[in-house]
Amino acid sequence: MNETVNTRVDHSAMTVDEIEDRIIEVAECIASIKSQLENAKSRAARDKEYSNSDWFNRARYSLRKYGIEHQLLMRELGKRKKQANEGNDFYRTFFEVVKSEFEKDLIDDLIHETTLRLNTKAS
Repeated sequence: MNETVNTRVDHSAMTVDEIEDRIIEVAECIASIKSQLENAKSRAARDKEYSNSDWFNRARYSLRKYGIEHQLLMRELGKRKKQANEGNDFYRTFFEVVKSEFEKDLIDDLIHETTLRLNTKAS
């Protein structure tokens, strides 16, 4: 709970890997805070020993902020994956059309030429 929660971070500037890593970090923080709050509640019920109300309010506030950040990260990740899939859908459909409209020999020649060009660029 010592880490500052910032929901104003521009997640669009992050890479997909960074977003996924941050989602894990935020989920761990949420789990930790929930555990601490549950421990405090059970201690209060068992021993009638109540936590400092200031701490309790800060913990609940942090939990809300992490929840918001988690939601924003998940939304950005979903948007990125949808964009990636839209690109894949185009190429998948394009190749289906090519396979149905052209002869196999021509397709094999095109694949061979493309592979050669890609290998030349990599060198």
